[in-house]
Amino acid sequence: MSRAPAEEVPVLPAAELRKLRLLARRTWHFYEQFVGPEDHWLPPDNFQEEPGGIVAHRTSPTNIGMMLLSTLAAYDLGYLNVDGLATRLRSTLETLARLDGKDGHRGHLWNWYDTLRLAPLEPRYVSTVDSGNLACALLVVGHGCREAARAPVLRQELCRGFADTVAVLAESVQAMGPAVPREETGSVTSDLARLGERIEGCGGDAASWPVLLSEVEEEWLPRIEEGIVALAEASAPRLDESAVRELRAWTESLRSHLFRVRRVIETRAPWLPLLAQPPRGLTLAEEESGIAQAWRALRAALPASPRLPEIAAVCAAGRARLARLEEQGGLSPEIRAWTARLREALDQAEEGAASLLRDLDGLSALCAVHALAMDFTFLYDRDRQLFRIGYNASTGEPDPNHYDLLASEARLASLFALAKGDAPPSHWLHLGRPFARVDGVAALLSWGGTMFEYLMPRLLARAPEDTPLTRSCRAAVDRQLRFAGEHGIPWGISESGYAELDAHRNYRYRAFGVPGIGLRRDLGDRLVVAPYASFLALPFNPEAVCRNLDHLTRLRLLGRYGLFEAVDFGPASAGLPRRPQIVRSYMAHHQGMILVALDNFLSGDPMLRRFHADPRIETVEPLLHEQVPRYVPLRELPAGPAEPQVAPPRAEGAVGSWRIPAPAELPQAQLLSNGHYSVLVKSCGGGSSRWNGRVLVRGEADPALESRGTWIYVEDLDAGEVWTAAGGPCPPGEPCEVHFAPHLAELRSRHRDLTVRVTIAVAPADDLEVRLVRVANASGRPRRLALTSYGEVALA
Repeated sequence: MSRAPAEEVPVLPAAELRKLRLLARRTWHFYEQFVGPEDHWLPPDNFQEEPGGIVAHRTSPTNIGMMLLSTLAAYDLGYLNVDGLATRLRSTLETLARLDGKDGHRGHLWNWYDTLRLAPLEPRYVSTVDSGNLACALLVVGHGCREAARAPVLRQELCRGFADTVAVLAESVQAMGPAVPREETGSVTSDLARLGERIEGCGGDAASWPVLLSEVEEEWLPRIEEGIVALAEASAPRLDESAVRELRAWTESLRSHLFRVRRVIETRAPWLPLLAQPPRGLTLAEEESGIAQAWRALRAALPASPRLPEIAAVCAAGRARLARLEEQGGLSPEIRAWTARLREALDQAEEGAASLLRDLDGLSALCAVHALAMDFTFLYDRDRQLFRIGYNASTGEPDPNHYDLLASEARLASLFALAKGDAPPSHWLHLGRPFARVDGVAALLSWGGTMFEYLMPRLLARAPEDTPLTRSCRAAVDRQLRFAGEHGIPWGISESGYAELDAHRNYRYRAFGVPGIGLRRDLGDRLVVAPYASFLALPFNPEAVCRNLDHLTRLRLLGRYGLFEAVDFGPASAGLPRRPQIVRSYMAHHQGMILVALDNFLSGDPMLRRFHADPRIETVEPLLHEQVPRYVPLRELPAGPAEPQVAPPRAEGAVGSWRIPAPAELPQAQLLSNGHYSVLVKSCGGGSSRWNGRVLVRGEADPALESRGTWIYVEDLDAGEVWTAAGGPCPPGEPCEVHFAPHLAELRSRHRDLTVRVTIAVAPADDLEVRLVRVANASGRPRRLALTSYGEVALA
């Protein structure tokens, strides 16, 4: 009677489950494409498709943890075989060992690394929540490796994953649109549909896989590839480059999956192809003959899909039956050659299985070593009995702020630290539990009103029914649905990128929330929907998630690597038109959350099972069974911003520049600033530099006097001439050409046959100014130049 009631498993129609599987397959393609040796098998933070096609070669512990979990999810869903799982995990864990060996702090990774150079980014910071996410992911992956070591080598999921890849390719063919006649695409999509059915039909019969693979490789794939090429050539107008790339990518994925399945048969059950094509002398032997009896005994000794630990015994039994067959008289040379190949295959399978078992056991142990090496004691504030946000090693100071709410993404870190003994049990009781009435339900409040805070920990930690956390998660989902319905938009609001660009043309990022479930005052000011946020709600309302997926797909948020980062509807002001702008990027940790949530839903919560299988986590699991208080004081929520404070939406425009006429009667000026550091640039080349109100380089305010500022002097070492790159004390031979833009100033000058361009900017995230000098030599002969910068530094 003390057991918690079992959670009701939601049931969706087959068509909806298929949509979810295909989304999972597209999402895993992000990691297939971007996690590799160039980045030392670490996930880049994001890929921005537009503008720029930029890969952000930096990563964080949360990114790494979500990538490790996604790799395990890909194995669960049949997109990776066990060898692929081990190879990818080993490559990443070897990189983590290198980082731990030369860097880090008390077992923790720094919060950001350059993935190309494996160098930490400043400031060197240990984040409590990021380290907690990585530690919990490592525990799960360690248990996943032990499960994989006991699983059948030919899992039915491999065929399901194969069929998913076929179906995604069919979607890509259908998406070719009006450029190709429907009857022509119909032929290819019909072939793909029949191929998918053929693959799924054989999934449960591993013995038939060798015949299936030969059929796919020799018949199906050539016909499908020829059909796709013919469609591309017949399209009018011609397909754009992105459509061709997508078709090529999924065709290659189909071949890659075929190779992976064939490889697992060849290495883990190599007797299957040989048993499928035995010599005629064995199949035609008289039924009661010794050859026929030995042949039947041999087939019975070699199952289609043994588990890895069973392979050694299977191979030993196979060799014994094989010896009995070889003892029979009258064997043809063909049969003896066949038995020799089978004996060699059995020896190799036994050796390979033993090696893979050792590898998986080693990976499991390595995951535990990395996780348990993280010391959380220095992040714990014993006076407040709460965890700090983090520790800044660059300044040597702990963060003054704390995670003080139960409804927070940091509760995974708290659970891990409690399980490890790095914090006392009283810490859990000191996490704040402010309640408010949310659509008639008393629910815990978070700080930001985001789905991430409520639902991200549910990817790994169970949410028992009739507990404050679970009731609050359900209330938060319902509140998000209602808020989105009021504004006529899809639902799922959380922290994400949004449709504004920084000075480097990258999407900006911040937390967005829903009023009524968060303590922040500005919740609901801007309507930015992040697809990953709704998928976190799959355990609570899968039907609404599927309807939301349809809505997002109609808004064209489905891309090659799954769903784009977000769709930005602008400010939430009533009466303003909604102009959705797609944030065309993919963030590694959000892609991981989508894939892990899908895996949990489609595969029966394997991540939760693995997390709670850890004996340390079992000791703190009772904390998750907290009872709902009967009487609680309800919190008054802060009022939201007044309506006039919300600016009308503006369509994004390209950052423009303007030219300053020369010569000008009075110098014009441009102020460049990041809020702390500022540079005043005049069209005559002078100006000044200030930091937090203090003058660093003096300028001249009186236009009648000679200008002062920072100058770039150019010296021709052969001719002995000296001049300033733009205006100034030694002006060049021709007047300067000046261009100002909101984020930079550029001064161009020409002296004889040398052109000099000076670009001046202020770094958006660091307090420094940058002056980039470009010199173009139009003389046709080598030149020797010296550049010198000069500024009158203010001493007081």
